[in-house]
Amino acid sequence: MKNYYLAMKRSYKSILIGIVGGYLATLINLPLPWLLGALLLNLVVSFTSYKITFDKKIFLPVLLIIGVILAGSFNISLLYKIHLWIYSSIAMIICTIVGTVVVAFYFVKICKFKKYVSTLAALPGAFVVISTAISDITNNKKERGQVVIPQATRVLFVVLFYLLYLLPK
Repeated sequence: MKNYYLAMKRSYKSILIGIVGGYLATLINLPLPWLLGALLLNLVVSFTSYKITFDKKIFLPVLLIIGVILAGSFNISLLYKIHLWIYSSIAMIICTIVGTVVVAFYFVKICKFKKYVSTLAALPGAFVVISTAISDITNNKKERGQVVIPQATRVLFVVLFYLLYLLPK
């Protein structure tokens, strides 16, 4: 228990920034405000000289809570419609594989990333899992940034384009 207390103590700045970001995102009706607001504000603050950290000890419990919340939105009625998704599911798998290969190739040849870094940076979705994986693989901050920044940028672009789509015309 003392380890978790120390982890919270080391991560308090990031947690407070996340709370403020979630609250601000709620005020502007951002979708998934407590997730995206916290992510956006922590990302913005990380570009400044202000030092923030988030300890790995509390990362897994937070990941578990997010998983429970997201899994709670699924129900059995979705399974009755699965036959409607077969072609789009196959197309999504093909596009994911092709897109990952093309982007990873770009990161290796143009950006001069290492192969494993470029593969993790190119994978779509699973931001939290990929960020955890790179943290476990290496302690090199440059390589972590090479993975986390493209992943976070992808999430931000998707959400912001979605918001632009929702704005009244």
